[in-house]
Amino acid sequence: MIRYGKSVLGRVVQAGEQIMLPSKGARLKPRNMVAPSISGATTTVGSVMTGDPGQWADVGPLVFTWYLNGGLVQSGGVTYTVKTGDPGKTLTLNVGSVNAYGGSSATSAGRLL
Repeated sequence: MIRYGKSVLGRVVQAGEQIMLPSKGARLKPRNMVAPSISGATTTVGSVMTGDPGQWADVGPLVFTWYLNGGLVQSGGVTYTVKTGDPGKTLTLNVGSVNAYGGSSATSAGRLL
């Protein structure tokens, strides 16, 4: 903590080689507070899986990217429709955000189809 008398002016946070001093009202790059998740009533061919971005702070526009067994299957969209050949594979959702101060992303737990 950095203090002036009894007032706390800020907190020094070390990130790699840099020292940052956030100030009141300072903006930060997006931060994921609760991980994204995937929901859907069933995982059969034709079922629609819906992505929930989770909770974010200092968020900019959100970008959804879907993966099956780690391989990209769809860029964009909050839903993914299960296709022939998908059952038995693991679906994950990566949600990313960028604002004027940087970007970050978070990935959901896998959902076995």
